[in-house]
Amino acid sequence: MEIPACIDIRTGYDKRAEHADDDFRFGKIGRKAYDRLGDLRQEGADAYKRCFTERAPKQPSFRSNPAGTIPAVCRAQ
Repeated sequence: MEIPACIDIRTGYDKRAEHADDDFRFGKIGRKAYDRLGDLRQEGADAYKRCFTERAPKQPSFRSNPAGTIPAVCRAQ
């Protein structure tokens, strides 16, 4: 099950991380500035999980699963 809003959140963090990596690699920002950004990819993954956890139970395909059953896609994340 994919939830576009959650994917958009993670994609935004990934783009920011790529931009920061490029800026650091090409000397546009220093190590201190780069370190202050934190781990944007991990923050994106965490934000995605929060979004998914909140929105997945509201999806028709999720509700059709028996109570207490966690779809494999959820366990893998």
